[in-house]
Amino acid sequence: MMKNAGIVRWLLSVAVVFLLAACSDSGGVASTPTPPTQVGLLTVTPADAQLNVSWNAVAGATGYEVYYSTTSDSSTATRFTGDSNTADTTCTITGLTNGTAYYVWARAVNSAGGSSLTAAAAPATPQPPLATPALTTVTPGDGQVTLTWSAVTGATSYEVYYHTASDALAATMFTGDSNTSDTTCTVTGLQNNTAYYFWIKAKSSGNSSGLSTVSAPATPTPPDVPLPQHGTVQPSAGDRHRRHEPLRCRYR
Repeated sequence: MMKNAGIVRWLLSVAVVFLLAACSDSGGVASTPTPPTQVGLLTVTPADAQLNVSWNAVAGATGYEVYYSTTSDSSTATRFTGDSNTADTTCTITGLTNGTAYYVWARAVNSAGGSSLTAAAAPATPQPPLATPALTTVTPGDGQVTLTWSAVTGATSYEVYYHTASDALAATMFTGDSNTSDTTCTVTGLQNNTAYYFWIKAKSSGNSSGLSTVSAPATPTPPDVPLPQHGTVQPSAGDRHRRHEPLRCRYR
């Protein structure tokens, strides 16, 4: 019995030593978590009946909360609860009304509480997708193809895509035209005698259309080489003189 009591006392002494060492390492006072700092650089991009929101990560935050309202008064804001991944630094607020401006706030949270709300982001207005443009002409040339298409209401620019097969997923966007707001484009740098397919997409701030219906194949061709001109042989001056010289007879 005495032997067991000695073992117990030894175990207790070891535990006390470890406890004192832990207190010494932490300054003798357990650390208390503090709320995270305010979220910064809130970015809001409108889309169809939704807003895509992103922000910078905050040290010490274990999650984030996003709020929105149709006024700039944060006291009227509603917390968006439709995003299950609250630890991410992006959020898509869905179920909004197209054509209505929304203000957005965010804050970081942890076990100690939450930061203050960000300043309201500039109002963003969800919009329905733009109408799809329609290609009207596709004209091949020497190493190039010139396209024209119908203007789309609300579009501020257009993107042109091309490929040697009618597979839109494999198409390449043409970046050689600086005037992206025009409804015509000449796609250059193409291979002559190779068929190409084309698509157009309308764009605006935070919105876009689908790709147009694929064009009929267009094949750039080199210009026709003119045949050499075969000139007529002109008679020499001597020939002309002899031709008109009267025939002279000699008599003996």
